[in-house]
Amino acid sequence: WGEQTAEYITLINTISKDFDTFYSKSTSNLIEIKTLARYIHLKVEERKKISDQKRNIVDLLQLSLENLQYKEAFLRREIKACRDLATPCLNEIEKELNMQLGTTIYHEDIEATNDNTMALLRKEKEDRKLDMNRLEELNNESKKKLDQLDKKRKFLDELPTKIDQLKAATTDLRQHFTTIVD
Repeated sequence: WGEQTAEYITLINTISKDFDTFYSKSTSNLIEIKTLARYIHLKVEERKKISDQKRNIVDLLQLSLENLQYKEAFLRREIKACRDLATPCLNEIEKELNMQLGTTIYHEDIEATNDNTMALLRKEKEDRKLDMNRLEELNNESKKKLDQLDKKRKFLDELPTKIDQLKAATTDLRQHFTTIVD
């Protein structure tokens, strides 16, 4: 028994050392696996944040694009409405001012052209308002003159009747003076 016991003890000690070595290597490997898992988790979270930031940027850019497309569609409708707008007097005004007010061609200084056209149209509007006021004054003055003329015509139309009435009223007086003078 002694020999077998010694072998068992040696075998147990060897197994125990091997187990301790295996246990420490396993523990070390487990710690390394957990460290790597934590590192992978942190990298995934970092990628997720970057992905979310990029998604937010893409969403904002998409929204901006849709806004610009909406504005473009609105402006296209406005341009179409302006082109379809009937301007029968524009040609006459352009001939009168000897200047082109409208344009169908885009050029870089269109804003300046638009400002000039608007200034000319505002001036034309003010001139027309002044002309309308002057015309109204002249019409009022003409009406007053016509009223005065009508009063004078009425007076002149009634004058023969009044003269006849005066003659009739003064007939006795004339006869009286005629007899005194004779």
